[in-house]
Amino acid sequence: MKQTINHANQTIVTGGALQMIQSVYKQLRKSEKAVADYITENPEKVINSNISEIAKESNVSEATVIRFCKTAGFSGFQDLKVTLARGAAHFDSPTIYENIKKGDSLSTALEKMYANNMQALNGTYQCLDLNQLQEVSKVVSQARFVYLIGVGTSGLVAEYAEYRFTRIGLTTRAYTESHQIALATTSVRKSDVVIAISQSGSTKAIVEPLEIAKGKGAITIAITGHPYSPIAKISNYVLRNTVHEAPFDSGGMPSLMAQLSVVDGLMAGASLESFDTSIQMIQETAEALKSKKY
Repeated sequence: MKQTINHANQTIVTGGALQMIQSVYKQLRKSEKAVADYITENPEKVINSNISEIAKESNVSEATVIRFCKTAGFSGFQDLKVTLARGAAHFDSPTIYENIKKGDSLSTALEKMYANNMQALNGTYQCLDLNQLQEVSKVVSQARFVYLIGVGTSGLVAEYAEYRFTRIGLTTRAYTESHQIALATTSVRKSDVVIAISQSGSTKAIVEPLEIAKGKGAITIAITGHPYSPIAKISNYVLRNTVHEAPFDSGGMPSLMAQLSVVDGLMAGASLESFDTSIQMIQETAEALKSKKY
């Protein structure tokens, strides 16, 4: 892809939609890569084109364009165009993802890391399906009990979500150890919600218990960076984040911040579903914590 340049120390991408395309590029078929290449090289043209024009320019069938959109995580061609349009302001100002390399000063290393962190937030905001986020927020706000499961870095996000959701009055608990998660899913009921957090979407300790929970009738929600991963395939809803991790960032701040931002969005949406109750709970929990401070 001409606008996505891979070197030993950096990768250049632009816009949220283009990040989504880049994240699945290696998984695409040859014909789908032709579509990806054309879109990446001509994002502004694509916004004002129809599916027939894209197919013609890419030398593929319209069916291939549709298949590409699905594989890249869009609901369809129109969703691709909308997501591109949301990121249009960034087409002329590419973000540089850089790995830390031997010889970098501490200042240079920090500059690279903070740039990657900021792009994780920006890219996630641009690729989030806000309609689905609103629908999921309603589901969470009405749940009898919200189970949060995640291990490693994603476990930290699950614990953060437990704290945030408790502050607005939701009955919830985070489970972050594989045996603990397995035991917790045996108690899941039909009126419960299970939110599984996994950046790769392929962690067995998360996927297998989530499948059990879904079999029990619970509503399953995935927070992941990979929309066609095992965790996504067995979830009723998928809230996607977009992260390009350099080796030093693997399992680090970019994915952590991207996941946390999705949790915050979900918390905001759930709060808006029952605003007065949420505000009251925030005030009451704040009052309860006053005695813990000097």
